[in-house]
Amino acid sequence: MIVTSLNEIGLKGIDMNYNHLKYFVVSVECMSISKAARQLNVSQPNLSRALGQLEKEIGEPLLNRSNKGISLTKEGVNFYSLARDIVSKSEALEEAYVKKTAPPAVTLNVAAFPERIALEAMKVLMEKMDHEEYIIRVFNYSMKEVIRSVCMMQCELGVVFLTPQEDDMYRTLFREQKLEYHRLGRAYPCANIGKSNPLYDRKEVTLKELEAYPMVRYVEDRLSLIDYKHLNFGRYKKTLFLTSDDTLISFISDTQAFKIGYPWTEKADEKQGVRCVKISDGPGILELGWIKRKGETLTDAAKEYTDLLSEMYHDLDHF
Repeated sequence: MIVTSLNEIGLKGIDMNYNHLKYFVVSVECMSISKAARQLNVSQPNLSRALGQLEKEIGEPLLNRSNKGISLTKEGVNFYSLARDIVSKSEALEEAYVKKTAPPAVTLNVAAFPERIALEAMKVLMEKMDHEEYIIRVFNYSMKEVIRSVCMMQCELGVVFLTPQEDDMYRTLFREQKLEYHRLGRAYPCANIGKSNPLYDRKEVTLKELEAYPMVRYVEDRLSLIDYKHLNFGRYKKTLFLTSDDTLISFISDTQAFKIGYPWTEKADEKQGVRCVKISDGPGILELGWIKRKGETLTDAAKEYTDLLSEMYHDLDHF
């Protein structure tokens, strides 16, 4: 990089390694040391050691660490704002003067819950893009992580679900975090069922009938679970929590398990042997949309992507 120490940019008396600053910024934006290590292409122990050394130099804890990831301390919030500014400016200098001959890359970062919907639109976008160089990242996050990643500028966009019971809470969160919400469409949830399940060929099922089979669900995040308030935890004795949409669908296709799903990816699910079966006494209507930071202009790639989302995902009333 252009800078290796803060002394080199005029901050005398602070013998702080620039790479440590970058490691800190990337870790905060990934909200996970393990994810940051993969992105930075360094080992997790080395990254943890560098972050610890940075905190020692500052004399204050900057991160709260738990098995769910990391978050900023009060001092960390202030430090992150300054560190990110330094890292961004250094990268801008490098881009302007060191990599002058390199063509500008189109970059698009999207956080998604659920990722499957985001990926289906991304496939179409990639077919349409005629740029010689681009970098696209789709992050499979829980609902909380989607909101945080857009707020903290890790991602330009977030694809989200709103459930009727949590609608007010979602909208309050968006306002508090200065996010704009754009509605795409509404649909009734369904039961995703694979060929191994005896209910596979049914036109509709009841919640009572589903009790006999294992339920697979996404991460234990109240904001992420489509069925959080609609379904009684106690009625399902066999429950598995998995980490991504694709993992859930793959698991369902090979077992008698089911999940409460959505019909927007019905065709893609059927290719993997999973049907979207109507739940006759099922939860209320789901709403699909996307979020961005309030007042910010979308990049051309992001605008093209959101236009695709609007074309592909709209109100579905066939249930």
